Amino acid sequence: LDADMRPLLAEQDALELAPSQPKPMAGQSEIPLSVIQFTCATYFCQEDERDMQIDIVRFGDCSGSALCDYTTRDASAKAGAHYEAQAGRLTFEPGETLKSI
Repeated sequence: LDADMRPLLAEQDALELAPSQPKPMAGQSEIPLSVIQFTCATYFCQEDERDMQIDIVRFGDCSGSALCDYTTRDASAKAGAHYEAQAGRLTFEPGETLKSI
């Protein structure tokens, strides 16, 4: 993530995670349950730092793939003025439990 995102997180603005709509794998009648969340509840940084790494962890059934969308959101810090807006999708492959953005 760009350094401009740091004031956003330091000022308790948000980087949101949203699990994508899962679908059962072939031959399954139910969707395996995975929980995807930040590894830390709070991230701190200095405004002069260039980049920031956010770690995302996956718990639960990791036998299948899982998708998770992420995006930044304005609060007291504003995209373009205080940080660079970010959005994307993480793909956890079977057995994968950690990703970084």
